[in-house]
Amino acid sequence: MTGEPDDVDAMVEPVVPSRHHRLAGLLAAGPGDLARAGRFLLDRGIYVTLAFYPGVPREEVGFRIQMTTANTDDQVGELLAALDRLADVVPLRPAGS
Repeated sequence: MTGEPDDVDAMVEPVVPSRHHRLAGLLAAGPGDLARAGRFLLDRGIYVTLAFYPGVPREEVGFRIQMTTANTDDQVGELLAALDRLADVVPLRPAGS
């Protein structure tokens, strides 16, 4: 990932589209990677909702990010940069895989 919108869009699985917020999910490569991904992002001040098996099917294990119109461009940029770094540390699966 290079932090470009096209890279992020390839990894994101839209969950609940809305004109006021976007709830999107990213898939972890494996269940053990999910906790590492959550901790990595939390250490950078980004809270995500973790979706572990058996709460979700194994192929849907991942985390969800919610952005709203209240998020600033800087906050979105910080999120994209953190996701770019995360992809170098924790294996992620593209949406639909």
